[in-house]
Formats: sequence, C-alpha cells, structure tokens
Amino acid sequence: MSEFCRHLMGICHEMSERRRKGGWIVRRLRYRSPVVTVLLVLSSAGCGGGPATDYSSLELLEVRGRVQLDDRPLSGATVTFESPDTSYSYAVTDQDGRYRLRLNSERTGVTPGAKLVRITTRPTAENPQGGWEELEEAPADRAAAVDRVPPRYNQQTELRVEVTESVRDMDFDLVSTQLPAR
Repeated sequence: MSEFCRHLMGICHEMSERRRKGGWIVRRLRYRSPVVTVLLVLSSAGCGGGPATDYSSLELLEVRGRVQLDDRPLSGATVTFESPDTSYSYAVTDQDGRYRLRLNSERTGVTPGAKLVRITTRPTAENPQGGWEELEEAPADRAAAVDRVPPRYNQQTELRVEVTESVRDMDFDLVSTQLPAR
C-alpha cells in the first residue's frame, strides 16, 4: 500500500473518531464534506487494489429453478441455499417464480453438497422488498411485514437438497396451509 493511501486512511480514521466524539473537524468540514468525500473516493481507487478473487477452486455449479406457493408462482421471494459451514448462495425470484443462485454480486452458482434451503418474502440485505435474513435496522413497516411463506420453509426449514453436477434444476412447490398428520 502506498504512503499516500496510508495517509488518506489515517485522515479518514481521524475524521470518524472526531465525528464520533463531536470534534472540531466535523464542524469545520461540514460544508466541504461532499468535496472531501469525492476526493477520498477518487484517490483511494488506486489504493489496496489487490488481485482479483479466484473462484476456480470453489467448483461453482449453476442452479436454477422455480418456486410456487399454493400452485402459483412466488415472485419477490429470497431463495437461500445454506451449507453446513453457514456459507450460502441466494437468489430473488422473478414474476414467474424463477430463480438463479448467486454466490455474491460478482458470481453466479453454488458450491456442491448438502444444503438447507430457506425461502421467504421478508426483507433481507439482498432483497429489501423481501427475503430470509431480516434487516436489523429495517423500517418498522418492513420489519412488521408478514411473510407469505410458512416458517417450515425459512426459519424452521424442512427443505434439504443435494447439489451435484447432475442435479441443478430445483423446483419448490410450497403449501401455505399446515399439512394433516399421517
């Protein structure tokens, strides 16, 4: 990392500390902060730009499918495939209930192996309109949103799959009512 980048990072740290403590630097830069922010972003673009992430060792598999709730496409739902180590891939269903899993914002796919599947329409970081992992600081109206998907498909999921090279199309037909005991 260059000396210039270290210097900029030090300035940013000092500004955040003084802001937290209500120091003079915030008051002095109050009207210049957009300019300072733009300069810091532009100048840090060349700082710490390490090598690109190598995803080849992950053996990612493309997984897609369709989600239906009570025989109707479930749109705007977050589908999450969670590994035993708690890593996960996710997708948001389209208007036809179709999804395609993503590892992150750069790559599609999911690692092979056993997965817990969670499907929800509650807000998440990946899907502010719906999803599984609720936002901690979501506005009250979103936090109180009722999930159209029963807990047995999300928090208390019963859905388990094995992702393999030969099994990569996975449809889920969910039922909103409790199934009768057998």
